Amino acid sequence: MPDTKKKINKLENRAECINKVHTYINDTMPELIKAFAQGYKLNNDNRLHKKDKERINAILDKRTHFRAFLETSQYSIVLNADDHYQVAQFGCNYYKQYVYVWDHQAGKPYDFKPLPMTSTKELEQAQKELAKLEDQKYEIRKKISKLERLLN
Repeated sequence: MPDTKKKINKLENRAECINKVHTYINDTMPELIKAFAQGYKLNNDNRLHKKDKERINAILDKRTHFRAFLETSQYSIVLNADDHYQVAQFGCNYYKQYVYVWDHQAGKPYDFKPLPMTSTKELEQAQKELAKLEDQKYEIRKKISKLERLLN
């Protein structure tokens, strides 16, 4: 009988998720900046007025099948986007990203540089480098512990 369990490639899934979120942000930010440059109003609780919220939500909802929303404060507007990716047959992790959109006090957008795409190969390399650093950290902690026992 053939194995029906599909092998899950966590890093491949993560790379795909990161790229989806980054593409969404890269595509959406110019539209948001343009929309806020045309004007907007905040309520006393720093939320967008209803008509502005509807206008902005039309931009946010255009191309998302994951969660994307704005956070507003008395100082700024921030775009948040997150999505999940499969790490086990019945398990997932989330990738979250946020970018500052608008500075209320300066009355202008924050400088936005498009977010980079990533590859499975880059994530594999990062995983290897992290493992090496974790090993080094373990050895350093061992040495520190030995020296502390000697001095205390």
